Amino acid sequence: MTETRHDYVNKTTSGRFRIIYVYTQEMNLVHSLIDRRSETSFFR
Repeated sequence: MTETRHDYVNKTTSGRFRIIYVYTQEMNLVHSLIDRRSETSFFR
């Protein structure tokens, strides 16, 4: 996490982050369990 912003009026939190590594095997497994549509697969 590189930056975090809190908006207390709208009750939201946002921020910036840097992806260091994507665990492709785990992400592929999660996709197959949660969203089984082939057109949304990042791993085509």
